[in-house]
Amino acid sequence: MNFEPLRALMETLVAEGVPGCELAVCRGHKVLFHECAGFSDAARLRPATPFDRYLLCSCTKPVTAVGGLESLQAAEDAIARLRAADPGLALRSVTLTAKEKVCLHPDAEGRPACLPELCPFANGYYSRVKDALAALLDGPGSFDRAALADTAWQFSVCPFELGLDLSEWCDVVIGDYNYLFDGGASEAVL
Repeated sequence: MNFEPLRALMETLVAEGVPGCELAVCRGHKVLFHECAGFSDAARLRPATPFDRYLLCSCTKPVTAVGGLESLQAAEDAIARLRAADPGLALRSVTLTAKEKVCLHPDAEGRPACLPELCPFANGYYSRVKDALAALLDGPGSFDRAALADTAWQFSVCPFELGLDLSEWCDVVIGDYNYLFDGGASEAVL
């Protein structure tokens, strides 16, 4: 297998401002390719530990945990480049956004009102989510904040919960690193 195109893509991402990226390709429990770009030489040359290999081989989908809007946009751009390089690529990606930022029915103080008796998007969510997911999954495969909000309005479902439910159907999940520490969100995503 020729992994040079992947190395070139990683170097391009670093050259365009992504502070560092790491990529691994696994088959079964064997790591076929593992490369770091943009890190210090010590980090780049460090061999993969058994724990690294366990993490790489046990995950079912790539999860890109970012620490800010620029990193999030860089991750979305990387996925867009992959799609542009191979238009036939069947790759679904979802970008998760904080509940506070996507809530369609905040309370009087501006916080999400997530109780079914208070929020029309939470009330009856599970009776409408299948149709919303079907509509999204019939689409282009790139689900960002705007796509989730549009679909949430159309089907009267919570966009935050829709993103979490959709992540089960996606190949790549992009979200703030805090999702890794949120029990409910991390279970849905990972």
